[in-house]
Amino acid sequence: MLDVVLYCTDNGIVICTFPPHRTHQLQPLVVAMMGPFTMKVAQKHNSWLLNNAGQKISTNSLPGIIRDAFDLSFTQGNITAGFKETGVWLLDTTVFIDEDFESSAMTDLSSFCEEK
Repeated sequence: MLDVVLYCTDNGIVICTFPPHRTHQLQPLVVAMMGPFTMKVAQKHNSWLLNNAGQKISTNSLPGIIRDAFDLSFTQGNITAGFKETGVWLLDTTVFIDEDFESSAMTDLSSFCEEK
């Protein structure tokens, strides 16, 4: 790992790291889309089972269940809300605080490299 960091430093490459356990702040579509989508798939699945008692979901039925859940979840309002909630759009500099990045901070290697 040190070799990679030194190579990047020597070649003007900036290494960006993301703080762990922060998908709720870094991935707006995961935040706004997957929760509602998963819930809607479960609701549509249950509805299908109630309306088709005793039958198994076939490969012909599944796309309709997924499509309905997709259409209800992947809306312009949900997408916009995800970007707003994560501070990506409109830019919100208060979404992250300095402590959010402590676990991903790079160690200052300059003193270590000089000691070699």
